[in-house]
Amino acid sequence: MLKKSIPVAALLWVFVVPAAAQTVQKTCLPSIQDAANPSSPIAASSIPTPGALLPLGPELFVAPTGEVGIGTILLLPCMAASAAPRASSVPRGTQSSDQDSRRDLESVKGEFREACKKWRELNDAGHRDEAGPHPVQAFVSRYRACAEAHPGTDAAAEAWLWVARASLREREAAVEMLLRDHVGSEHLAEWLIACIGWAGDTEEASRAMAILRSDYAGQEALVRGLVYLASEHEEFRAAATTELLRDHSESPHLAALGFGLGSSGSIHPETEAILRKLMNESPHASVRAHARYGLALHLYAVGEEAVLLQLRVDEKKLEEVRASIGEAALTRMLELDHSELTAEADRILDAAGDEEFDVPVYYGTTPLSEVIQKKREQLHRFGIGAVAQEIEADDLDGVPFKLSDYRGKVVMLDFWGHW
Repeated sequence: MLKKSIPVAALLWVFVVPAAAQTVQKTCLPSIQDAANPSSPIAASSIPTPGALLPLGPELFVAPTGEVGIGTILLLPCMAASAAPRASSVPRGTQSSDQDSRRDLESVKGEFREACKKWRELNDAGHRDEAGPHPVQAFVSRYRACAEAHPGTDAAAEAWLWVARASLREREAAVEMLLRDHVGSEHLAEWLIACIGWAGDTEEASRAMAILRSDYAGQEALVRGLVYLASEHEEFRAAATTELLRDHSESPHLAALGFGLGSSGSIHPETEAILRKLMNESPHASVRAHARYGLALHLYAVGEEAVLLQLRVDEKKLEEVRASIGEAALTRMLELDHSELTAEADRILDAAGDEEFDVPVYYGTTPLSEVIQKKREQLHRFGIGAVAQEIEADDLDGVPFKLSDYRGKVVMLDFWGHW
C-alpha cells in the first residue's frame, strides 16, 4: 500500500530477484608454485594452513533428475599447502574394482531417483502428509556406505561429493575424504570450483584456488576456475582475466567469462575492453555470442549507474566509484547519456543475426537467444527511463488510488516483503 502523504522524494528502485536456483556448474583449475608467485591472482598469503576451514553456508535443493545441488557451500577443510603430490591413504589391495563400485553407486542413485519421483507425485497430488520430508536425508547414509565400501574409486569420489552437497552434518567429513583420497579427481575439482563461485569472501576463494593450482595445473579446471574467480570476485578480476586472455584465449570455456562479466554489474572500463576482445577475436561462436550479450549487459549497467551518480544523492558512493575506476572514468560516467548507452546495447544485440545466438547458454541447454529475449524485455520494461507499471490499490486510509494519479510528480515506491 502507498500512503498518499508519502514524501515527495527521489528515486524509483526496482530489484529483480531471480526466482530459479541454479545447480553449481562443474569446473576445474591451476599450482602452489603459481599461488606463491606475486604476479599470480592468488598471492602466497592466501595458501591455506593445515585444517583451515572455509565457512560458507547451506541451501540444499534437489533437481528433477534427483541430482543434489547447493545454493551455497559449507566447511571446506583445506589440506596443507604442499607442492609435493599427496598419496592416497587407501591401503593397496583394498580398492574394489571400478566395475563393482560403479554398479553399487548406480543402484543407489536409481533408488534415490525413484524415491524423489514418488515424493514429487504425492506432493503434486496434494498428499503432503503421506509424502513426508524429502528423501534426500534418508539417502545420505546410503551414499556414505557406498563410498566407504569402495575406497579410492571414482564411484567413491562421486558418492562423497553427493554427501558433501546433501548433508550439513556430514559435509566436513565428506570433503575431508575427497581431499584425502581423491586429489586429482573431477569430483573434488567440482567441489573446489563451486567453492570459488559461491565463496563469501576472497580468502575462502583463495584457499580453494590454491588447492586447484597445486593439483590441477594445466587442466581444464584452470580455465573454468579462473572464470569463476574473474566473474565473482572483483579483487581478483583484473589478474584472472589477464591470465585467461594471455594463456587461454582460445578456450571454449570463455563463454562463461563473457556471461559472468556482463552479469557481474562491473562498470570498470576494462570490462568493456575484455568483452569486446572476446566478441571480436574468439574462434568459438559460443564465446563470441556470450561476450556480445555480456557487453550489452555491461552497457546497460553502466548507464543505470551513471544516472544514479549524476543525481549525486550519495557522495560516499561517488568516492567509492572514483577509487574503483579512477577520476577519468568517473568524469566520463558523469557525462554519459543513459538513453544513448541503452540504444548502443540494443544495437550490439541487434547487429548479430538470430543464428549467432542459436547456441546453448553456457550453464545449460536453453538457447542463449531465449535468455537474451527475456532479459531485454525485463530491462526495457523495468529499467531506468521505462514507464512505471500501473498500480491500483487502497492506501492506508482505505481510499482507492492509482499510481498514474501522481503522473508528473516525483514519487518514491518502496517494494518490500517478509517471509
